[in-house]
Amino acid sequence: MSSPSSLQLTYRADLDVLTARWFVPSAFPQLQQEYAAVLAAGLAHGTSRWLLDVRRTPTPSAEATHWVTAVWLPRAAGQVARPLHLAYLLSPQRTAAIFTDAGAHAQVEQVLAPGQSFQLQLFGDEGAAVRWLTEAPA
Repeated sequence: MSSPSSLQLTYRADLDVLTARWFVPSAFPQLQQEYAAVLAAGLAHGTSRWLLDVRRTPTPSAEATHWVTAVWLPRAAGQVARPLHLAYLLSPQRTAAIFTDAGAHAQVEQVLAPGQSFQLQLFGDEGAAVRWLTEAPA
């Protein structure tokens, strides 16, 4: 499990939204544990609406990006009973980095494409991210 200083998980029953906030960067093995904790919390609360706030962390390594997009996301979507909706809250610097790195851009475009077993959107504004999540089918 992650230390409280790196990841905070909060469930809002009134919105049926699980929020995961990273406060410091995590090494890849710890990041895998943290994403496992996000999945476990989502399943425990029975919610399929997740806000992942990564604004305070740098762009992850190519290995971590590949693992999240190719391994964790499909696994998470397969374990959630309802369609999974993920809103990633990004800093402007991280958004720019994603779209200037060809490998990261290709992976992000793939997970944003229609036909996935989950719905994922990128946001720079938390209010817009929460609105998108709460408008998603429960």
